[in-house]
Amino acid sequence: MLQSPEKILKSFDFTSISERSLISIIKKDDLQMKEVEIWEHVLKWGLARNQTLNPDPKTWSDDDFEKMKNTLQHCLPLIRFFCLSSIEFSQKFRPYQKLLNQQLYEDLLNSYLDPNGVSTNNIPRPRIIKINRIIDSHIYFNCFKMD
Repeated sequence: MLQSPEKILKSFDFTSISERSLISIIKKDDLQMKEVEIWEHVLKWGLARNQTLNPDPKTWSDDDFEKMKNTLQHCLPLIRFFCLSSIEFSQKFRPYQKLLNQQLYEDLLNSYLDPNGVSTNNIPRPRIIKINRIIDSHIYFNCFKMD
């Protein structure tokens, strides 16, 4: 688990791990996963803890959001939402916006609308992702003779 914690999250039965184990994994700065994948796994873990919730947040009541927010209260601060792309934010996180406090959500939204803006929240640094593969790139130039 210490060598490759991302393998735990990608395993079939990761939803059975304890909250303490999940937290120890997702707080790692060198977790080798995209932030959106971490977010999706945390959601999946939370849904496994609230099996009466429909997976579609569009159907959730305010009480359902509160239930999930309580379940994920120790995990949410460890998600580096500011590292999501604007598309990931819009498609993967925005339906769950009620899980965050209003100020943090507003800061996130503003960061996508104005990347040079300053947030009032303490923003965690991006994770350190190692690239272990060789990039094979071929660049071809067309040469034209000018008369």
